[in-house]
Amino acid sequence: MKTIFSLSAFFVGILCAQAQMPQHQTLKLERTATVLLKEAPDDYMATVVASEAPIPDGNSDKAKLAQIKQASALLFPRKNGKVNDKSGAPVPQILNGFDVHLNSGIPPDNYLAVSDSNRLASVINSSIYIYKTDSGSLVSSKSLGAFTSGVGLTGINSGRFDPKIIFDPTANRFIAVVLSGINQYSNFILAFSQTADPSGLWNLYRFSGNPFNDSTWYDYPAISITENEFFLTGNQLRYNSSWQTGFKQSIIYQVNKASGYNGDSLVFNLWSDINYVGRPIRNLHPVKGGSEIVGPEQIFLSNRNFAIQNDSIFVLKIHGEIGTPACSLSVTHAVTDVPYGAAPAGRQKGSTKTLATNDGRVLGAFVEGDEIQFVSNTVDTVNGNAGVYHGKITGVQSANYTVEGYIISVDSLDFGYPNITYIEPGNGGKASIISFNHSGPNRFPGFSALYYDGSEYSDIIPVKEGLTHIDRLSQQEQRWGDYSGSQRLWSVPGVVWVEGIYGKANGYGNYAAGLGSFNAPVLEVQTPAQHILKLFPNPAEFWLNMEFTLPQAGPVAFVLTDLQGREVDLILEKSCQQGKNLLTFNASRLAAGTYFVALKQNGKILETQKFIKP
Repeated sequence: MKTIFSLSAFFVGILCAQAQMPQHQTLKLERTATVLLKEAPDDYMATVVASEAPIPDGNSDKAKLAQIKQASALLFPRKNGKVNDKSGAPVPQILNGFDVHLNSGIPPDNYLAVSDSNRLASVINSSIYIYKTDSGSLVSSKSLGAFTSGVGLTGINSGRFDPKIIFDPTANRFIAVVLSGINQYSNFILAFSQTADPSGLWNLYRFSGNPFNDSTWYDYPAISITENEFFLTGNQLRYNSSWQTGFKQSIIYQVNKASGYNGDSLVFNLWSDINYVGRPIRNLHPVKGGSEIVGPEQIFLSNRNFAIQNDSIFVLKIHGEIGTPACSLSVTHAVTDVPYGAAPAGRQKGSTKTLATNDGRVLGAFVEGDEIQFVSNTVDTVNGNAGVYHGKITGVQSANYTVEGYIISVDSLDFGYPNITYIEPGNGGKASIISFNHSGPNRFPGFSALYYDGSEYSDIIPVKEGLTHIDRLSQQEQRWGDYSGSQRLWSVPGVVWVEGIYGKANGYGNYAAGLGSFNAPVLEVQTPAQHILKLFPNPAEFWLNMEFTLPQAGPVAFVLTDLQGREVDLILEKSCQQGKNLLTFNASRLAAGTYFVALKQNGKILETQKFIKP
């Protein structure tokens, strides 16, 4: 299949203007609770999802966005696009990959963080999973409700959603944010790990979603870190309001990391009234560091995300740390050469139902030296399809910004929810990995990536192909995610971990993969072992043999169960070695019927296998 990129790029001038002065207040918040994640109370990990799911920023913007997309479809009808004029870079390598969880909320809202010590933390609606990156084996899993149960939000306040997580390589710790409730029930929780082990102890801080006592609630978090601080952005939406009046403002939390890691009073600035020529700037996306964590300055990007077509890019900077005289926030308006616009819904094989692409907000960005790269959803005006907008901003140090854009698209596919991460010095620029969801009339929803070498793009490679179409809601437009995960593996230059969704029977599939450039080091790849290899003979009148593989050595209980899952008897309890083992037992004492052998370790069933006693 030929990859087509729709628009060329060229440099343009910049329009700068003075924004109204943003406001900030310095506050403190006491730690609400601590939790040992691996020992958090187990629950059913249950969720309830309405058959008509809201879009980001609540349902208040749903009608407005639909009108914009209808107008865009008339202006830019679907058709074949031109041949790519900027291809030629080598494709990225898939170094390792595995399913990180099976079913999830609608949409999954998947995000990840990867440590330097072989741990991947994946968060979705509404769970957190910890995996080993080399084998894909599960270390721990909890619902977000169980993880944050110590903060006291129960009953009608117990729902958790929109999780984000980040790994801090300078402190060797994790930071997560989890939202809880909307309207008058709105809160969010910040969680700081006390160690490098995400299954270990965390410090939890509970924030009100209505910090200004103005009947607004907090939605759609985005996160980043600098050397000493953590940054969290989000939108304040008025209770139960229409799209004309629902959005009030976007805000920024500037948090001292050390206080969170130590469990001390959390010291933070809360920035508000962030405007440009009297108009609130919406959906502020923090820009992460490229080859290293940046600081003390933190940059944010925004655009006119509800536009049919627009060329405005807003670059915001917080210039100093909390409590310093230099602490201030500036806003600069820049113009990109290639306009962006709200993307059409995605098509999918095997269904007339479409996939929501939401609006055109910035979804990923990094800074390396004097350059920022960012990505968002967009319409491709050449072929009318949903594409990926890839922007490059230069002049970062001088704030004399030049912005160029490029739209990545294929005439037979639609793309959604991209992310981007710096990978290495490139061909005359900064090289990056761009990952995104893909779908089309002849392909099920899956997950793709490409390599950008600083001037040219590689062909698009599928990281994970879909197995079926997505059909989880009663409405025509199905949820396709709100964002996807991407993070540089700090300890191994040239490697980026990504996470996205794919179509899978009875739900969404979620897939994580380590990607590398053509000269990246080779990671050790292990396929997660099946615990049960063989059970024979079957039917078994006398002796029954069961070969199995253990992920780790230790005591194992072999339990006999019936068709209803009730324990019939304990066959054996014995300490077993890691790796392959063989269990043999005499089944002649059993009455004729169908049975199951359950393999249990550390109180958990690793696998069950059915056999028949004639």
